[in-house]
This record gives sequence, C-alpha cells and structure tokens, in this order.
Amino acid sequence: MPQRSNIVGDLGTTKVASDAYDIDNIYLTEEGWVYRHYKRTDKSKWWDEILVAGEVVEAGNEPCAETNPPKLGTLQSPVFESGDTFKDFEYSTQTATGGGVPTFDDTPAAPDPTPVTIGSVSLDNTTTTATEGDVVTYVGSYDGDAPADQVRFDWIIANATVTGGSITSNTVTVTFDQVETAGVQCSVTGTDSAVADGPASVTLNVVVSAA
Repeated sequence: MPQRSNIVGDLGTTKVASDAYDIDNIYLTEEGWVYRHYKRTDKSKWWDEILVAGEVVEAGNEPCAETNPPKLGTLQSPVFESGDTFKDFEYSTQTATGGGVPTFDDTPAAPDPTPVTIGSVSLDNTTTTATEGDVVTYVGSYDGDAPADQVRFDWIIANATVTGGSITSNTVTVTFDQVETAGVQCSVTGTDSAVADGPASVTLNVVVSAA
C-alpha cells in the first residue's frame, strides 16, 4: 500500500530536477501516488497518471488529496512533493542556464511542524430532554492543542431547526420544533497538515415532548 513513510521505496526512481520525470509533478492521493502531466504551459489543462496504486489511509499521510469526492484528477492545485519547485515542462524556459535542468539548492528542507491534535470534542450543554418550542444554544469545544485557525467545526442537526449561530462555527442555536428524538452532532476536522488526528465528533440525542 502506498504511504508517505515509504516514499523512497515507492518513488525512488524519480528525480529532484528532471524535464521528464520530476518529483515536483507528483502528489499523494487516497488512491496512491499520482503524476500530473500538464498539457498547457499555463497549467490550465492536464491529465493524471497513477504511478503507485493502492488505498491510502489519510491519517499519517498528510497532505493527501481526497478523491472521493472529488474524482481523481479534478483537484486543480494539489500539494505536490518538493524538489526544486519547477515542473518537468518548465525547464525549457530556464534561460539563465540555457534551458534544460538547472542547478538547484540542495539545502535540507525545514523539518515538519510539530504535530498538534484535536483530541476529544464536547458540548457545553448535554441535556437529553426538551419541550417542543425550546430554543437551546450549543457551544462545541475540543481538548487538544490544535490552534483554532487549523480546525473546522461542522454541525449536523436532525429533527430540529437551526435558528442561530452557524453550522460551520463552534456555536449553533437550535429550536426543537418536532415532537420526536432530535440529533445534535458537532464534528471538528483538521484543516492543516500539522493536525495529527481527526476528524473527531460528539453526538447528543434529545427527546422532545409536546408542549
């Protein structure tokens, strides 16, 4: 199975600088290592070739492009592997070196950022009963050390109506307007490669009785 920890075994034949087989054209997806062949110099057209196929588990392989959804090859700007920043077709434009493959800086790359975590997700209100018409505001939080700008909140509300806050922030207001069991789910997902875990979620079932 393709994985980032085995990049040398998976892609050991690629070149840091090449006008035919360049590491800068390669990115990792849920379906394996992919080589992007550009059809236009403005990078507006391309086709993608799977080099090493296999299911890739996103955890521990960030960055890893999602392909379901979207489909393989539809991501316009994936996170490519780092070589010397030039795509294979761009070497012919490097006039400073007369074209072809230029010399490049082989200074070791900076280490990966220290991983941070989401941890467990919790709600400030965990009441499991309500009366029809009750309005409740929930605030979601997590006990990990991931910065707020590196995570995303998502709420799923079932058999109730969102009447305040936002389903994409840490706060949402819900009106229980149906006499049945309502569901309140808060999920937190990492949006940065430094976040080592997630998504994590908490679900609360609320039994709503007639007013």
